[in-house]
Amino acid sequence: MDLTLIGYISILTLAVAIIFLKWKSNSILLFILFVNAFTEIVTSFKGVSVWIPNLYVYAHQMLWFYFLFKFFSYEKKMSAIFLFYTLFFIIDISLIERHSSFSSYSFIVGTFIYVLSFILLSSSFLEHEKFSLFQSNSYILAFSPVLFLLGMSIIFGFKEKYLNSIIITEGITLHTFGFVGPYLNSITIFRITLYTLINSPCNVIYYGLINLYIYKENKSHVHA
Repeated sequence: MDLTLIGYISILTLAVAIIFLKWKSNSILLFILFVNAFTEIVTSFKGVSVWIPNLYVYAHQMLWFYFLFKFFSYEKKMSAIFLFYTLFFIIDISLIERHSSFSSYSFIVGTFIYVLSFILLSSSFLEHEKFSLFQSNSYILAFSPVLFLLGMSIIFGFKEKYLNSIIITEGITLHTFGFVGPYLNSITIFRITLYTLINSPCNVIYYGLINLYIYKENKSHVHA
């Protein structure tokens, strides 16, 4: 088991949400956080089937679609988008990328749908001067996955793995700071790849905004 820092953050965020949020009014978010944490844990083991991350992509995108359209009270288009995305996902894993590889196209298409819908719906409410929506806590939550989706789409857009492993900074070894020893001399810190440069900030912002939502949501109930 090789759980990453982002994996620990996802598990901690799920735990915080379970403790401080009301299930009935935040069930979608709790489902999303459960899917995230479950996928991080399972994929930390070696030899995991690619079906796990592929199902994660489908569940993650669909849950966020559902939240977005419910939040903006735009359910009339929800069924059509659900159907379109489900069909695209099936075609992607069956004919395009097939079940033996990660469904990056499904993730990218899901990102396009979510981000475009978020922009158009926000613009519509802004045009009708419904400013209270932009001050709501739920709007923070609706915005939380935007940068994450865009950042990860950039990563998944590079089908050549060597592009994601491009080294931005070589880093420095602990020997530089005066540490001595065969093991310590081999430890490198501040080594940043293109993948890390994009993935880490996007995840920090993603979970940071979700935790901000949890904090404000709990605070509003405490003072209610």
